[in-house]
This record gives sequence, C-alpha cells and structure tokens, in this order.
Amino acid sequence: MRIIYALLFFFVFILQSCGVGEREKNLRERELTNTKKEQELLLWEQRLKIEQQEFDKKKQVDTTDLTDSASIYIDEVVGSWTVKMNCVETSCEGSAIGDSKTERWEISNDQQNINVKAYVGKTLIRTYLGIIEGNTIKIADENPNTTTTINAVLKLTKNNAMDGSRDVIQKDCKIVYSLSATRAK
Repeated sequence: MRIIYALLFFFVFILQSCGVGEREKNLRERELTNTKKEQELLLWEQRLKIEQQEFDKKKQVDTTDLTDSASIYIDEVVGSWTVKMNCVETSCEGSAIGDSKTERWEISNDQQNINVKAYVGKTLIRTYLGIIEGNTIKIADENPNTTTTINAVLKLTKNNAMDGSRDVIQKDCKIVYSLSATRAK
C-alpha cells in the first residue's frame, strides 16, 4: 500500500513539474511585454511633458498679447445690455427647446474681472463673474448655495452686439441657450 502511495506521489510530482517550465516561459514573456509597455509609456510621458512645456510657452506669449487688447475691449462691453436667450438644447424636465427669456445685464469691470448683474424688470436675479480672453467674455455663476452652475460665453460682433451661449448645468441635466445681446436703450 505504501508503494502505491509513493508511486502516486511521484507521478503527481512529475506531472506538476512538467508545467513549471511552461509557466516560467509565460512569465518571462509577460515580463518582456510589460517592460516594452513601460518603455513606451515613459517615452509617451516625455513627449507629453515636452508638448506641455511648448504649450505653456505659447500660452505665456498669448496672455501678454491679451492684456494689451483687453483694456480696449472692456470699454466696448461695459454698460447695459438687453440679452435674449433661446433654448437650443435641453435634457431637463420643465424646459423645452424654443423656450425664450429676456434679461437686462449690467456689465462692469474691476481691474481684470468682468462683473455682470442680471435683472428681470427691476429684480436682480443673478450675478456673474468672469474674464475677457481675446475677443471673448467668459462668465460664470457658481453659487455655492446651489448645485446649479451657469456658464456663458459671449463674443462681440461687428455691429456692436454680442452673440454666444449659456449653459445651465444641474446635477443630472443640462440646458443650453443661444444668446443675443444688444445695447440697452
């Protein structure tokens, strides 16, 4: 009986050792593959760093150009504007494409920031804070008391008007309005 157990143990040991060489070969192949992938990732990371440095250099140059033109542009947008909004995209309940609204925006600036107070009639309903980048105004109302974020982007047109878009982003939906602003009379 002991001989049977010894032979059985011997055969099991031999059968298990047969797969060890193949497993080692598979492990070496995986290691080589992982090493190649690591090297590719390192090269990719280095290329990204170089591209980021080039982008940062260009951005610094562009920013200095913007500060010179921004002071002239601020004078063109400061004042009272009638803003017409038309819903062009929505995923929120209670909102439909084609919905429209009109607000009066009082645009002012303090140093480099743009301040916008939005009125419906004589009631102040929202304030925005933003910046000028080239010929574009980017403003946002990120009220910490709500989960709604409102962003707007406007560009000055040739006829002293502004066009753009306004995104109302809520927890689980979004509304996009097209904007058209003209000087208030």
